[in-house]
Amino acid sequence: FALLVMDLVQVAPQEVQVACDASMPEVAQRVRAVLRSCDLTFRLDQNRLAVLMETGGKSPQVSDIAKRAIESMRQPIRFKDTDVFFELAVGAASYPESAWESTGLIRAADRSLELAKACGSRFEEALKRPAVKQRSWFKLRSPAA
Repeated sequence: FALLVMDLVQVAPQEVQVACDASMPEVAQRVRAVLRSCDLTFRLDQNRLAVLMETGGKSPQVSDIAKRAIESMRQPIRFKDTDVFFELAVGAASYPESAWESTGLIRAADRSLELAKACGSRFEEALKRPAVKQRSWFKLRSPAA
């Protein structure tokens, strides 16, 4: 199985202060729309979601779902008569490749999320690096970024 950790960040417009909390129901709905019925979604905090998914040993499923979740955020969320753009960073860790126990798996997914956030939209080229293949991570910017 794999654990995906997703972090939502508002990118535009900067003058509109939108609480991620108000947008999370729409974000969760978009993420759930790209998941399979067997995948489980959890809200971790104000702007983070986690997805627990059965992979059957197929890591391309994790990559595909992460990319589709990111893509789902390309359309703005309407908030108080304003289109607000967000970006979604996704970190992923899989059992047993990333860790053998739950605490280690959570740490590996969090580290991969931090890597995604630090590398910005350069995830395609970074995925080719051997050191990154152990920890999958994904990020794209919304069109307004």
